[in-house]
Amino acid sequence: MRILVNVDTFAPLGGVELSTLQVCRELAARGHEIDVLYKDSGGLRDQWESFARHLEQVRGFTVPAARPWQATVLPRSVRAGVRTAPDIVYLNRSEQLLWGAATSAFAGAPLVCHLRHHPFSAPAVRVLKNAARRYIAVSEFIRSEWIEAGISPDRIEVIHNGVDPSAYPCATPADRSRLRAALGIAPEARVFLHYGRLTSDKGAAALLGAWGRAQVPEHWRLVLAGDADPDISAMIGDLRRSDVIVLPRREQVTELLA
Repeated sequence: MRILVNVDTFAPLGGVELSTLQVCRELAARGHEIDVLYKDSGGLRDQWESFARHLEQVRGFTVPAARPWQATVLPRSVRAGVRTAPDIVYLNRSEQLLWGAATSAFAGAPLVCHLRHHPFSAPAVRVLKNAARRYIAVSEFIRSEWIEAGISPDRIEVIHNGVDPSAYPCATPADRSRLRAALGIAPEARVFLHYGRLTSDKGAAALLGAWGRAQVPEHWRLVLAGDADPDISAMIGDLRRSDVIVLPRREQVTELLA
């Protein structure tokens, strides 16, 4: 089967980029041909090139729901997708449903949309609710939100994100001690870890607010790893506490999980 997938960026910005890569790599391993349209290049490109049949750069896929007149970015991206003659269009960002629907229609190939986030716009969802043949939700909660937004329940199946156990080996006591020593954390401390984007929609504001209000025991430590937006940076600065450790974003988190 020839599968067309679109990718905003080859940079490892977060879970969507990594999960899309992993899913498509496994589809290729099962014998499917993967054609990729992308907007921006980045550090994961060589991994895509190792299994994809064809990669082509386009102008973009997203039309802001509040500015539909910006749909002029889509025609070339749609034509590029149609030229690959796909058997199926696999969309990984629901806010790009308009591109997916148009490409699916002109290519005569069914659309499958992976629902990884909350509904982007209830009115737009109601208009495009039949655009995809099937929807894949990453959790029951996400499924329920999209059903509430207007998608028929029989179109949405829950498939939880997979984890390759070999990529996350269990830490040894020596690993744990070494990293704690490097971060200045005592062996007996209880550590709370948040890694990923430090933004309100990822729960960072709720976490920091709770930490600031709680009577935190002396041996507790909060470790934050990731890029913080201005609001979260301000909250971190307001705390000014030695029990909060802030680290830069990193691609490999296995040491932190130790």
